[in-house]
Amino acid sequence: MTTRVWEIYAIHFATDPRRRAAQNFIEVPSEINPDATMPMDFYCWVLRSEDETILVDTGFSAAQSQNRNKTYLRDPLAAIRRGGIDLDQIADVVVTHLHYDHAGNMERLPQSRVHLQQAEIDFATAPETSDTTATAALDPIVTAEAQRRRRGGGLVLHQGSYRLRDGIDVLLSPGHTPGSQIVVVATAQGPYVLASDTVHLWPNLRLQAPFAITSSVEAVLASMDMCLALAGSVDRVIPGHEPLIRSVAHEIATGLGWYGITTDVGIRALASTRARCLR
Repeated sequence: MTTRVWEIYAIHFATDPRRRAAQNFIEVPSEINPDATMPMDFYCWVLRSEDETILVDTGFSAAQSQNRNKTYLRDPLAAIRRGGIDLDQIADVVVTHLHYDHAGNMERLPQSRVHLQQAEIDFATAPETSDTTATAALDPIVTAEAQRRRRGGGLVLHQGSYRLRDGIDVLLSPGHTPGSQIVVVATAQGPYVLASDTVHLWPNLRLQAPFAITSSVEAVLASMDMCLALAGSVDRVIPGHEPLIRSVAHEIATGLGWYGITTDVGIRALASTRARCLR
């Protein structure tokens, strides 16, 4: 049977341009200058086939951006709509984890089924049981919306990995948070892994140096290895916050924040780009 193929688009909606490298690692590798500037970008991800659109993560609001001191560039859901997608026709949304920057705006997609790990909502609704740094990015508004959806039937809770569609597999990848998920997407160029916060930036992956917000270092390192094994090569592991994506991927329309990941072979150059902030 022929696997259904999908196209992947990054929706760039916010940035943290003044971030220091030391903020992006739980332990800064010797190759990295901890005082160098190492920005992070914020994305949602659109998966498109001939007849369907799946959304991965929902971003955050302008108010959440202000509260977290991020530079808000555009409303991600409005950008998706301006790109020609009817939000009411998005049947399924994968929320990779319940941190504010990935799971805000869920209330604006009332018609969609939101897919989440049981371990993630357990973690988010009882953060006092965790002494990890992973609680730092939880938001009570996001957690309350997830609970409301669970009561109302709009939340699909999974225990482990699952196939969302032919060509889209979602895998439990604990480490950043206990219930983090990655998304493996079949494309015309081969499998791509949307690593979300299992891999924030390419240097985290290349140097095997987890991000500063981590629930389990051992688990996130194992999840990084899983990303590489599933993708087959580092150039098909797409980090959750990598600014270099915008440097190489094809910008679909100026000002919309849309970048085609699998529509531009130049994405492969990201894998060979020298790690930033090397001494």
